[in-house]
Amino acid sequence: MKKIIYLTLMIFTTIACENEPVGLPAYEDVEIVEKNSELSSYLERIATAEDPDEDSISCIKFNYPLVLYLFDSNQDYVSSNYISDGTAFSDFLNSIPANLQMGINYPLMTTDLDDNIIEIQNNQDLQESIENCVNEELIIACEEYLTGSGYDGEYDKCYWEITSFTNHEEFEGALLSLTKTGRLSFFHNNVKYDGSWIAHSDINEDNLYTNIFLQNNGELDFLNKDWEVLSGFNECCNFTITDGTDTIFMERNCIRDCMNFEIEVCIDNLQQPIEVSFKDYLPCIFSINSEEFLDPIQFNFYENEDWATTQTDSLSIESYTLISNPQTLYLNRKSFYTGTNIDDSEITIEGTTDCD
Repeated sequence: MKKIIYLTLMIFTTIACENEPVGLPAYEDVEIVEKNSELSSYLERIATAEDPDEDSISCIKFNYPLVLYLFDSNQDYVSSNYISDGTAFSDFLNSIPANLQMGINYPLMTTDLDDNIIEIQNNQDLQESIENCVNEELIIACEEYLTGSGYDGEYDKCYWEITSFTNHEEFEGALLSLTKTGRLSFFHNNVKYDGSWIAHSDINEDNLYTNIFLQNNGELDFLNKDWEVLSGFNECCNFTITDGTDTIFMERNCIRDCMNFEIEVCIDNLQQPIEVSFKDYLPCIFSINSEEFLDPIQFNFYENEDWATTQTDSLSIESYTLISNPQTLYLNRKSFYTGTNIDDSEITIEGTTDCD
């Protein structure tokens, strides 16, 4: 769950106009925030959190109103400033003269969504709290991008196709399907490998990583590691990761109306041959009755049930031309390592011009 931290600054009811403010803290209780510092930049991003065009920090919000202070280069008090909302905060930060600096009185009391009260003692604590928040938002953005969960239900399923893999051309065309719960499906050479994944980051290095783990007999163990994220989830629809030696480039594809065993293929003309790539719909089929199987599963498609049972004349995963519309095909799934049959399923494929 995304944690939202509410920062509360102590407000004083009396603000004096003189250089000796009444009811305000002693100067030694205030820490200066250097203008153009990283902490100052963080605070400005928080102040503009409601602006969708800004690179804001939305998981931290201040409770308004609050009071901020200005000091000169000698750290002498100049003024106290009443801040009523985020817009006023942003305006205040942008209007601080070059020769003045903002000051914050500590401690600050923070409250998380579990109503836990956290006390921030100084600028360093405040910056660490914000960086932890930024780190969490980065991970959430990555998770939503990789799983397609940031589309508000527009698509039923999103998956990734490897378009380039340094030193491993044999993996070009392989598919990855990821879920928010941390499940990973990797499809290569008609075999689906199950596993897990997680996004995490190193605040000190300011790097984001995805960790991949696949259940296999060792032939794919070189994929089971931390991969540093080089680009992605800022603009659609690519994702690039590296282990420092090999680099993987992926493209995202999303399926609308993913109906598992009933596939609709959108075409322009029903009189023309209807071609279908089974690979494009495999992520829909991944989740069906496969959770209980820990071994990799081999997928093969057949034109009739007898051929599926005897595993004769399997069809190309990449491209198949329908011989009728609609047409029923048969999917056979078996354990890749033991050869044990899992099931045979009917799949209906229909070409249609009624596409949304």
